[in-house]
Amino acid sequence: MEVKQKKRGRPAGSRNKPKVELTKRKDGSAVITIKLEKQIENMPINRNSNLGWVKWGQRNDYPQRLSDLYYNSVTHKSCVDFAVTAILGDGVDYDAMEANDSELVPNYQYSWDELIERVSLDYVLYGSFAIQIIKNRDDKTYSFFHQPMGDVRFSPRNEDGVIESYWVCSDWTQTGLYPPVELKSFNFTEEEEIKGGKAYLYVYEGYSPDIAIYPVPNYVSALKPIQTEVELERYDLRSCTNNFSASGLLTLNRVDDEEDRNMLIQNIQAMFTGSDNANSLIINFKNNDDEEPATFVKIDKDAGNSVNLFEQANERIIAKIVAAHKISNKALIGYEADSAMLGGEGNILNIAFNLYNKTVANKMRRNIVQTINRALLMNGVETKIILKPLQFNIVETTDTSSNSTLIDDKNEDTEKATSENNNNNLD
Repeated sequence: MEVKQKKRGRPAGSRNKPKVELTKRKDGSAVITIKLEKQIENMPINRNSNLGWVKWGQRNDYPQRLSDLYYNSVTHKSCVDFAVTAILGDGVDYDAMEANDSELVPNYQYSWDELIERVSLDYVLYGSFAIQIIKNRDDKTYSFFHQPMGDVRFSPRNEDGVIESYWVCSDWTQTGLYPPVELKSFNFTEEEEIKGGKAYLYVYEGYSPDIAIYPVPNYVSALKPIQTEVELERYDLRSCTNNFSASGLLTLNRVDDEEDRNMLIQNIQAMFTGSDNANSLIINFKNNDDEEPATFVKIDKDAGNSVNLFEQANERIIAKIVAAHKISNKALIGYEADSAMLGGEGNILNIAFNLYNKTVANKMRRNIVQTINRALLMNGVETKIILKPLQFNIVETTDTSSNSTLIDDKNEDTEKATSENNNNNLD
């Protein structure tokens, strides 16, 4: 079977500050109250817009906030990346499909492997994915482009509950500079027709109870633990740059002029605090001149409190994040494995991966592959996408000369069983 590559079209449409209150006391001192706004919601709050699209989140930035968590949480990012790897496996098996990987491509920019990897990341991160469809110049075949899901907003549903169009914008915080582009929806049904010179958008819609418009990711129940891990990482950075605790308490003579006091504080902070000086300082002014002269009291650090201060909390957070992603063993995402497990029960990792593959990855892989197969059929290609299963085989063999356990990742029986479990030739 030969599929000649045609000339293809191009894809279209390519801070919350805390509120601070200052309360002055009668003695001249002040109390600063910081009111932090709510963290990212567990569920997106939809608000209808008069401009034609429905906001994704209260400020229309829900996907961007999910992206921020992905880039800033070590555990969460590892879980998401592991899920994408499990879905894609070893990529498209062109040999099994009897197809030419240089000719069977979704568009002029990248291969099916790249397209599937991109939509898999969106699927795991946002709970949905989008593909832009354009008719080629030959007026017969079509090009398929990955559309970043974070750039997509939905139009309100019609009276039949159908979304007839979507909006695409590269920066939803600056719609004046980057006007959103409206794309008609496409759902791979027989009665639908694509006109030349126009881009259409397919968006996969999964089901989530009580969510009428936008999807939610599988890990939505762990949003608070993920945010907590991000804050703990920030705390570690601040602790490191400030030498883990205050170095001492400096008491200065009374300074009535507020401008002089602020200037004095700034000079002291420049000299003694920050990561370069590896110190932090508490500054206190005397209330009257009758008190003791200016003094510096050194604060001794308690090594037991400054090291692993939140170790137990961090372990709970990691466990909750991993559980929300349905990963039964954190060694799969790069955390240190139990030495006893690798020495005597190495097959546990294999079981953990197969469990994740069957309960999570296989379902997401099926939804993606079914979409790709429909896209191929539009171009008259009846060959269906086949993905190579990701091999994760640990077979224990004992080396009697060294009394150690060896790990063999090539075992025919195990590979056959894994391949049968990961049947990726899906309609």
